[in-house]
Amino acid sequence: MTDNLVKLKKIITLEAYNENPDTYQHLFEIQLPPKNINLFKVRHHFEMGTPMVGDLVLDLESEKMLEIHPFPEWVVFLKSSTKVKSKPYLVVPNFPKSLVKKFSRKSVDERIGLIQSEIGTITIDDIIAFEYDIGINILVPAFIPHFFISSKINKDAGEEPPYLQVFEPNLDVLTKNLKVKMSYFFKLPFSVYI
Repeated sequence: MTDNLVKLKKIITLEAYNENPDTYQHLFEIQLPPKNINLFKVRHHFEMGTPMVGDLVLDLESEKMLEIHPFPEWVVFLKSSTKVKSKPYLVVPNFPKSLVKKFSRKSVDERIGLIQSEIGTITIDDIIAFEYDIGINILVPAFIPHFFISSKINKDAGEEPPYLQVFEPNLDVLTKNLKVKMSYFFKLPFSVYI
C-alpha cells in the first residue's frame, strides 16, 4: 500500500439512490425501467456514431485517475460463471448540480480547465461511490469525472474480479476529423480504495 491511499467514506446503495434520485442524477443515473413502456422504448439516440460495447474485468482495487468523456456511457454489472465475491463501484466527485450546470455552459477546453481546478482541491469527503449489485446498469453523463474500482478480491482463495460491460457511442470518425479526444484524465491528490 502507498502512503497516500485513502479509504472511501461515502458509499451509496441502490436503496439510498431510490430514496432520492434527484440528489445524484446529475452525476450518475441508475437505469430503471421507464414508466408506461410498451415492450420496447429507445432510451437515447446518437447521430454521431454506432454503439460500441466493451468488456471490463474490474481487477482494480484502488485508483487515483478520474476520466471524462464527451459522451455518456452505460456500465452494467453482469453475473459471471466464476467465483466473484467482490463488488464493483462507480466513483465520482460529489459535485453540486450548480457546478455541473456551469460545466455544461462552457466550451470543452473551459470545462477541462474548470474540472481540473475542482479536482486539484478535492478531499476524500468530496467523493462518493455507488455500490453495484448484479444487473444494475448505470448511465454516467458526458463530462462527469469518474472511475470504477472493485472491493478487495481474495485471489489466494480463487476469487475473480467483477465482470462489467460498457456501452458507449463509437466516435472514432468524429474524433479523427475534429481532433477531439475520447477521454480526458485527471489525477486526484490521493488514491482511493473501498
